[in-house]
Order: sequence, then C-alpha cells, then structure tokens
Amino acid sequence: MISQQIQGIQEQINSILQQSQELMKLRDSLVDIQSVKKGNKTLIPLGSSIFLEGEINETDKVIMGVGAGVCVKKNTKDAVLMIENQLKELDTIGKQLNKQASMRVAYIHNLQEELKGKD
Repeated sequence: MISQQIQGIQEQINSILQQSQELMKLRDSLVDIQSVKKGNKTLIPLGSSIFLEGEINETDKVIMGVGAGVCVKKNTKDAVLMIENQLKELDTIGKQLNKQASMRVAYIHNLQEELKGKD
C-alpha cells in the first residue's frame, strides 16, 4: 500500500515537472516576443502541427486565460510575473511531494529493518 502511495506521489511529481517545463518555455517565449518588431510575420499554432500564418501587431500585451473560460488582456511583463509565481507554487508543491515520498521510503526502510531484526 505504501509503495502504491509512493508511486502515486512520483506520478504527481512528474506531472509537476512537465507543467513547470511548459511554463518555462512559455515564459521564455513571452520574454523573447517583447523584442519582436511589430509587423513581423509568424506562425500561429492551432494544434497537431497545424499553423496559421499571421502578423504580430502588438507585443506588449497578451490575452491570457484566467480560468472558467475567461480571458483577459494583460501586459506582457505582468504575464511573465504571473507565470513566475505559478512556477514558484509548483516548486513548493514539488518539494512537499518529495518530502512525503522520502518519509514513506524511510518508513518502509524502518519496517524492513524491524522485520530483519525479528528473524
């Protein structure tokens, strides 16, 4: 049972790492886009490797989803700060999960040592 808990925690940690990597790429893209000149052409991803060709008209503002299907226009720098805050939250959660996993591993190790002692 404890091994299953550890496996579940590991899956959560892996998910957090994946989310963090995606957020870091997004943050880097937002930082890079600020140096792009207005009027530059770009490819806009739609999904499944399908793109639209588009022109960049504004680089200092982005439209962000804030939940429940609601999107708002944000300053690019504010968007970067929001992403950095999300990264910090994910890091905190990841550390907590690692601590939980370590505690469970230590518990299993202690049980094994007790069982060896009873032989």
